[in-house]
Amino acid sequence: MMKKIILAAIASTVFAIGAMAQYRPSVIVSAGYQGANISGFNDSKIASGARAGVALDFGVLNTGAMELSIQPGLNFSMKGASFGEKENVKNSLYYVDLPILANLRFGVTDDLNAFVNAGPYLAYGVGGSAKVGDNKNKTNPFKETTIAGKSIRAYNPFDWGLQVGAGLEYQRVMLSVGAQFGMYDVTHNYNLPVVGEVGDTNKNSAFFVTAGYRF
Repeated sequence: MMKKIILAAIASTVFAIGAMAQYRPSVIVSAGYQGANISGFNDSKIASGARAGVALDFGVLNTGAMELSIQPGLNFSMKGASFGEKENVKNSLYYVDLPILANLRFGVTDDLNAFVNAGPYLAYGVGGSAKVGDNKNKTNPFKETTIAGKSIRAYNPFDWGLQVGAGLEYQRVMLSVGAQFGMYDVTHNYNLPVVGEVGDTNKNSAFFVTAGYRF
């Protein structure tokens, strides 16, 4: 039921954005590096991963020197955490996330623009992998299993939080930096091999650097 409500809210938001947009939307594709961690885990370190996705840019206000737009996006996002010496234990969490950002773009020169953006994101976990030493196994840490008659899973699949970013655009080529700050406890009956202690609440955090192109 919760999944259906969230999907309905996403669809309603996208349709509302389309209805209020004053200009034909553009499409932005991007990909790059993402570093992530999970707050609340003692002795955890940044886990390196990737980020790639597409966004629609709906212009809603243009003053000539500045443009305000709304950017709903859809991304494949690798998160997680690393532990131990030389990060020999790494838990990777694979998400599909949907940020809905308010974006301000400013003209610097005729060909160069700067932009800043911020807004909420929703995410859903679709899989993952666990690396211990030289051994790496694909797994789904979001899948429920039954142990002693009790359903448990390592991580809750739903996540949500705040995303912020900034960047430059030169003749449709874009370079962006940004960060996500999770607001939701992603652990539930934690049962994965890690080094260190797990906190009472454990939230995703990530920073990313991406290159993109506006069509």
